Formats: sequence, C-alpha cells, structure tokens
Amino acid sequence: QIKKILQGNNKSVVMELGGGFGGTAYYLIRDFEGITYKCYDLPENAALQAFYLLTAFPEKKFLLSGEPLEDIKYDGMIFSNCEIEDLETDSVDLSFNSYSLAEMEKEAIFNYINIICRTTSKYFNHINHSLFCKFSSDLFPINYNKFELTYRFPVMWSKSQDRNPIVDEHEYLYQTKKIDD
Repeated sequence: QIKKILQGNNKSVVMELGGGFGGTAYYLIRDFEGITYKCYDLPENAALQAFYLLTAFPEKKFLLSGEPLEDIKYDGMIFSNCEIEDLETDSVDLSFNSYSLAEMEKEAIFNYINIICRTTSKYFNHINHSLFCKFSSDLFPINYNKFELTYRFPVMWSKSQDRNPIVDEHEYLYQTKKIDD
C-alpha cells in the first residue's frame, strides 16, 4: 500500500513509528531512489535497525541518533522514540505504523497520534488491532479537521493462523483534506 501511495513521488519523506528491525525501511530505501526514511523506535530497536540497514546498504547515507546533522541528503535517519518531539510541523509526507500503537498505553497513543497529525503533510497509514488490544485503533484521536479517512479494511494475512471469525486487524489510510500535488 505504501508503494501505491508513493507511486511517482520519489522525493517523499516517510516517517515510521516503531520500525523494528527495518523490514519496511529496507524495501522503501531499495525501491524508491531519492526517498528519505525516518524511523523513531525504542533505542534497542533503533540500534538493531541501524545495524541491519547499514549492512544492507553500505553505499547509502544514514544519520543515527546522537550523530551531528550534516548538510547532506540522507537516505535514512534512525532515532530514539523520545526524539520524535523534534519533528517539524508538516515535514513528513507519509507517516506509517504497524501494530505498535494499539499495544501502547492510552496516554502514549494520544501523544504519538498528536505528533503524527502535526508533522504529517499528506498521508497517515497504519495497521493496528481494533478489538484485542489495550486501546482500539478505531478510537485513535485523529485530527479530523486536517485528515479524512480514505479507507479502513481488514487485514487478512493473519486469518490463516487465527481461527477466530472476528477480524481484529485493520489497515487505515488517512489523507489530508488539501493535498498539493
């Protein structure tokens, strides 16, 4: 879905909250020349992602948490989650999260969603649980003055493992109400 959203726009800034080992980052950096990928995650995960991506792409430029910012084009920027507060307003074209938001405490979810809404200029795409979680993704405090829900559909890849007829996982795409292409 991210590939469809970014199609034809290789100059995008993509921010992922909770990038894990770097799987999504790998494909974005590999498939989109000119993209800037930013990740904010727990320090342990950020270290793992940095190792994975630096090993996979030794020719690419990465900025890691704690390093001085240089005046160059970075392919990837990997930061500790506490640094997300420093993101500038409307500086991200697409924000993405996969599963971690609905696993957080309500206060943390509200804080991150507020930051995502403030810093995202075009799209917010996330996949999260809606039923069996600490806080339903259907109740995330999205800024509906800025964003509208483009789609919400069930994620079916887990159905082969889960015999429960109730679908708990959904993918959401929010789009800003005014997009300048």
